Amino acid sequence: MDGDLRVIPTATLHDGEKFLVEKYAIANVPSFSLAKLEERDRKNSRVLAMGLTQSVQGLSALPAVNMEINNIVSKDNAQSLLTGSSFINEDFTLMNMQAQRKQQDYGIIHLATHAQFLSNKADGAFIQFFDDRLNIRQIPKLNFDNPQVEMLTLSACETAVGKNLGLGGLSVTSGVRSVLASLWPVSDAGTVPLILSFYSRFSDAPSKAVALQKAQLSIIRGEVKIENNKIIGIPSLPIISLPSDSPKDVNHPYFWSSFVLIGSWL
Repeated sequence: MDGDLRVIPTATLHDGEKFLVEKYAIANVPSFSLAKLEERDRKNSRVLAMGLTQSVQGLSALPAVNMEINNIVSKDNAQSLLTGSSFINEDFTLMNMQAQRKQQDYGIIHLATHAQFLSNKADGAFIQFFDDRLNIRQIPKLNFDNPQVEMLTLSACETAVGKNLGLGGLSVTSGVRSVLASLWPVSDAGTVPLILSFYSRFSDAPSKAVALQKAQLSIIRGEVKIENNKIIGIPSLPIISLPSDSPKDVNHPYFWSSFVLIGSWL
C-alpha cells in the first residue's frame, strides 16, 4: 500500500465474520526491490536483545521490558525462547550494540525501549538508548547489512509511523531483511504476550509472516492471555509474572495488531 494507507493495521480489516489475519499472513513491503525474497537463514537465530526499564530523559520507566528480554534470551540459564546475549539499562547503548555485533554474528536484534515519531523531518523520530537517542537519520550508518541482520524488532511506540513506514521502513532500506515495528503508542506490559508468542514460533514457522499471524491468532483465540498480572499460554515458557498494573485483557486489536512486519515476509 502507498501513502497514508500504510498506517492502517491491515490485520484488523474485517468482513463481518473474521479479521483478515484469520485468513492470511500479512507483511508490509515498502518496495519489492527491498523485499529480499531469498529464503531466510534459519540457522542464525542468535539474538542480541537490549532494553530499557528505567526512566531516562523524562520518559517513563518500562518495568515489563525486563520480563520481555529475560524470556527471549536469559542470562542465568533459565528457560528462554532463543539463544544469544542480553543487555539492560546501563549496557543498552549504541556503542555497546555495535561492539557486540562486531564480536558475534547476530541474526536478530531486539530493542525494547521508548521510541517516538514527531514529524517527517530528518530528525523527527528517535529510538531511546540508555545514554542517548538514536535519530532516524543515523540508521543508515549502522551497517545493518554487514553483518546481515535478518530480523530487527523495534518493541517500542510508533516505530512504523511516518514517511515510508518511519524507523522500521528506513531500517529495511538500510539493509535489514525484516523489521517488526509498531503503528501507535503501545502498552508496556500489553506488548509482551505478542512479542513472546512471535518468538516462540519464529524458528519453526514457514515464514516470519506466519509466525506473526500465529502469534496474533493465539491472542485473538485466548490461547495466550493475561490473567491476574500473569501471561499464560506462551509455548515452551512457564507462566510469566508482570507488573501489578498490567492490562487485564489483551484480546482487543489495540494490543495484537499494533505491530506490523516490514520487508521480507520469509
